[in-house]
Amino acid sequence: MRKLSGARCRAPSRLIPRLVRTLRGSRRSSFAQFSRYVGEGPPTMADTQENTAAETVDEDVKARKEREKNELYALDISGVEWHSAPGTEEHEERVEIAYLPDGAVAMRSSLDPETVLRYTEAEWTAFVLGARDGEFDLEPTEHNGGLAAE
Repeated sequence: MRKLSGARCRAPSRLIPRLVRTLRGSRRSSFAQFSRYVGEGPPTMADTQENTAAETVDEDVKARKEREKNELYALDISGVEWHSAPGTEEHEERVEIAYLPDGAVAMRSSLDPETVLRYTEAEWTAFVLGARDGEFDLEPTEHNGGLAAE
C-alpha cells in the first residue's frame, strides 16, 4: 500500500478533530454540517443565527398548519350541502364536495359518506391547480381504458 506524503497526508489529520468538535456542538445534521464545513469552512456565528431563525420559522409554520387542521376538523359539518359533478346519478359512485367557512372544502365518496377529507383553502387550491395542470393524469393502459402496449 502506497503512503501519501506532504500536505495531502497532514490536512485530513488536522481536519477531523476540528470537524468532530464542530459537529458535536451543532443541531444540524452531520451530513449538512460536514458538507458546509468541507465546502466553505467552519460555520460562523451568522450561520448559527440563520439556522436558528430558519428553525423558528419552520416551527411556527408547522404549528400554524397544525392549528388550522385541528380547527378544520373540529367544525360541525352535519348540515353542509354536498355537491357532485353534473350528470352523475344517485346510484353511481362519485366524489362530493362541500364548501366550508374560510374557503375550506370537505370531500367524500358517495359510497362512503362517513369518511370525509377536509382541506384548507390553500390545500384545495393546490389540489385543483395540480389537477388542471395534469398532475394526476394516468398513463393510458388497458386497465384504465387505454390501448395495450405492443
